[in-house]
Amino acid sequence: TLSFYWGGVPQPDLAPRYLLGDTTSQFRVFVQGTGGNAFQLRDNMGQELTLPADLGVPHLVQFVQSATQQTLSGYVDLALVASVSLKNPTGYSGGLFKVGGYGNAFAFYGLLDDIRLYDTALSPAQLSGCTSFTTTSTTTTSTT
Repeated sequence: TLSFYWGGVPQPDLAPRYLLGDTTSQFRVFVQGTGGNAFQLRDNMGQELTLPADLGVPHLVQFVQSATQQTLSGYVDLALVASVSLKNPTGYSGGLFKVGGYGNAFAFYGLLDDIRLYDTALSPAQLSGCTSFTTTSTTTTSTT
């Protein structure tokens, strides 16, 4: 399971902008590229999951790979957006892992926060425990 907060910054062009990746197995997470205005994960077997989202607003993004169910699922703001069957469960090769880019490719513009990588597939209930932000509302009362 991979979980992170996207800071909500539009990208300057349509080129793929890389958020996370390694240098040996071609695992990467990026925005835009072939999926347009979306978050995408591409694994070392060339399988891809696209999560359409407005990149101009903050989001909690989570990718969950279940080896037992042979699925890769993607969540945006705790809502399941997409899921695909895996041909072969992916594994991390142990190479260098880069936050904010992938190899020498285009880095993204903006903010990432609270990046979490788990060695197990979290359930939807467990995913909700990844939220470390709170929203507050204020009420203004006017008297005349």
